[in-house]
Formats: sequence, C-alpha cells, structure tokens
Amino acid sequence: MRRRAVRRKGEGYELRIGRREAEAVRGAADQVRALIASDDGDPLLERLFPPAYSAPVDVEREADFRSLMHGELVERRLANLDALLAALDGGHLTAAELDAFMGAVNDIRLVLGTRLDVREDDPPWAGLTGPDAGLRALYGYLSWLLDQAVSAAMDARG
Repeated sequence: MRRRAVRRKGEGYELRIGRREAEAVRGAADQVRALIASDDGDPLLERLFPPAYSAPVDVEREADFRSLMHGELVERRLANLDALLAALDGGHLTAAELDAFMGAVNDIRLVLGTRLDVREDDPPWAGLTGPDAGLRALYGYLSWLLDQAVSAAMDARG
C-alpha cells in the first residue's frame, strides 16, 4: 500500500513526496508563476482568470471588474504558489498553508489541462504515450496529489 502524500500531523499537515516528484511540481509551479507574472493574456491562463460576465461579454463591465480585482487575484495565486514551494522545501503545513497549497496545485492542473486540452470525459490513461506523455503524467500526478491533500483536510475537519 502506498503511503499518503499528505497527512495530518499534530495541529498541521505533513507533505511526503519523493525528490523527483517535488522537482517536477517545482518546475511546473515556476512555469505557472512566470505565466501569471507576465500578465500578457496568454490563453493558458483563461481557466485561472475567466471572464466575470457571461456571454455576450460586456467589454466595459469586464474592464471595470479587471481593473478592480485582477491584481488581487494575481497576488493570491502567486501567494498560493509561494506556499506550495515552501511546503516542498519544509514538508510541514498549517491548515491555511494547506488551503493555499491545494489552490496552487489546482492552478497548475488547470494550466496543464488547458495546454493538453484535457476534457472531463477523458479516461485517466488518455495520452500517456506520445509527445505529451510526460505532461499528462504530471497532470495525473497533480490530480492525485490534490486528492491526497483534500482527503487530509477532510479527515481533519470531519
């Protein structure tokens, strides 16, 4: 039986993943950080910063919302990535740090899923061969890691 990657420990949580997995997650986090920081409208970020208003998009209202909220959303996502990187370095998280960790893992998954054009009805083994196999494996690993973190959080709350 495989050990849990995230488990309750005392008042907090412990992250236990291998060195290679941590390096892969760190690399993906760094790439997502660079995308978010560039703020150049990259289509890979559409899932992280979707339009605030449904179609048809009201350009003026959307611009108002963006001017009010986008900076705060960017700061929160970057802070979540910082928490993820700190967890990879230290292995111990508070409940608030675990929430930020889960947010960052999910953000990385959303960006990867957009790049890979992952669909909800895709079987888990889809695309595990071919040129994107490594990215698809990372997407699957991040999905598993997020599930582990959510389970640990639920265990503590339930």
